[in-house]
Amino acid sequence: MSRLKPLENQIISMLKKDKASWKKIGEMMYIVKRDKLYLEEGSRFSSFTQFVIYLSHVTEIAQSYIWRIFKATNTFLDILESDNPQDILRTVATPTQLESFSKIKKHSKDDAVVEDLQQSILEGSIETKELTEAWDLIKAPRLEDAEFSTNLVDEKVTAENFFRSFFSFTVLDENHKQFTYKELINFAEEYLSYVDDNG
Repeated sequence: MSRLKPLENQIISMLKKDKASWKKIGEMMYIVKRDKLYLEEGSRFSSFTQFVIYLSHVTEIAQSYIWRIFKATNTFLDILESDNPQDILRTVATPTQLESFSKIKKHSKDDAVVEDLQQSILEGSIETKELTEAWDLIKAPRLEDAEFSTNLVDEKVTAENFFRSFFSFTVLDENHKQFTYKELINFAEEYLSYVDDNG
């Protein structure tokens, strides 16, 4: 019996009708990724990325938003040092706040700032303004770094080459309808934006 299909159907239903319940969506996506359910026998997917692309296609919701939910879930569980997906239900932070914290943690050289923000997230007192100000302090010198800009260009080229290969197969939706070339390009652009934001 498929474990993927019930979760897939629930995720699609909630994305279409109840995006506010992002924590439950994130919990289910975490299970799909952790247990590699997208690879189960009979599945149409060969990677988790294909699964996310499919969710975006059938729900007409931006891939970047779906990735944000998934990344926010991973970030909060990482803060808790937990591998129990149900623990995501404990957070009061938003996906955007958690995504911002993830970028700050990755690039900040000030451990004290990261620890303070992390504690605020755990206490449920985090404010978007705190995260924005912290990220602005980190982002400014990075944007002025010419080497960083060059790396972004190289990264885009790498990602574009990846997509040339990635979309060499046929992706089908639940009605076995092929994605159009324009749709695939839109997916690629959204993914490249995600790469730029998250490194």
